[in-house]
Amino acid sequence: MKRTALTASAAVLLLPLSACGSSAEAGSGSTITVTVGYQSKTINTVTAGTLLRSLGSFEKQLDSLHDGHTYKVDWQDYATGAPITAQMTAGKIDIGSMGDFPLLLNAARGKQLGRSTRLVSVTGYNLRGGLNTVVTAPDSKLSTLRDLKGKKVSTSIGSAADGTLVRALQRAGIDPDKDISKLNQQPAVGASALTSGSVDALSQFVAWPGLLAYQGKAKALYDGAQLARALADSPRAVLMDEPFGALDAQTRSGMQDLLVEVLRGTGATVVFVTHDVDEALFLGDRVALLGSGRVAAVRDVPGPRDRGAVDDPARVALRRDVLTSLGS
Repeated sequence: MKRTALTASAAVLLLPLSACGSSAEAGSGSTITVTVGYQSKTINTVTAGTLLRSLGSFEKQLDSLHDGHTYKVDWQDYATGAPITAQMTAGKIDIGSMGDFPLLLNAARGKQLGRSTRLVSVTGYNLRGGLNTVVTAPDSKLSTLRDLKGKKVSTSIGSAADGTLVRALQRAGIDPDKDISKLNQQPAVGASALTSGSVDALSQFVAWPGLLAYQGKAKALYDGAQLARALADSPRAVLMDEPFGALDAQTRSGMQDLLVEVLRGTGATVVFVTHDVDEALFLGDRVALLGSGRVAAVRDVPGPRDRGAVDDPARVALRRDVLTSLGS
C-alpha cells in the first residue's frame, strides 16, 4: 500500500478515499489498523496530529465509510519526525505528521524502496525554518554560525531542526558534513548535552531552545524564524505583528527571551504589536496605546526586558494605568 505523509488536519478526510494503509489484510469484515505517527510536543506540527487525535475526526471519517470493515487507529507519539520517516519507510506507519526536511527524506527513501510518499497537505511553512533555533550556552563566546566550524553540534538528524541547521550552515559558507561534528540526539538528550558542556551548540525546534533560554541555560545563535530574514540586511526598523500570539504561556516566555537575545547588538528599532499587556511591558522601552485609530498615549517602561522588575512599583502602576486605558 502507498505510504502517506500527513502535514495537515483537513487532509485526513481524504485518506480513506485515496491512500489508507493497514497492518491487516483488508478482507471482508476484517479489522484494519491504521497507524499514525505524530508529534505532540512539537509546536511546528501539533495541529496535524495532536488536535486530530483529540477531536477524533479521523476515526469518525473512517467509520462513515460503511465498507464492511472495522477500523482501528493506532496513534504513535514521537519526539521528532526522523523516526516517523524511518517507521514509514519500513512499512510500520501509514500516515506521518512531520516537518519539511523529514518529509523530503521520506520521499527520497520511499522512492528508493518503491513506496511512493503522497503529500496530502501543509499546515504552514517558513522557508527559513521558523520555530527552529540554534542555541549555545549563555556564557559561550560563539556569536555567529561561522564560529561553529570545528565544533560539536547536537541535533536530531533527519528532523526539521536538522534541515534548518544544514541550510543555515550552507548559507554561512560552512560544510555541514565536514566542518562540524554533528551528534544525532533526541531533543531532551541534546538539551542536557548543552547544559553539561559536552556539545557547543544545539539545533532544535520549539519548545526546547525556548525552554532553555527561559531557564537562563542558553542564548540564541541563529533563529530560523522570519526574524532571521528580516535582520539579514541590518534594517533600522522591524515590524512584528503578534508573532507569539498562538503559543502557550511557557513557550511564549521562552520565545520572548530568544527575541531579546537575537536583537541584542543589532541596533534595530522594533515595532512590536501585541494584545498582551505583560508582553508589551517586558519587551518594550515604550508602550504606545491605540484608540480610535490613532496613538492615544505613549508611556516609558521602567526596567524593560527585566523579568525581575515585574513587581517594581513603577511597573505595577504602569500596568494598572494601561489596563485602565484599555478598559480592562
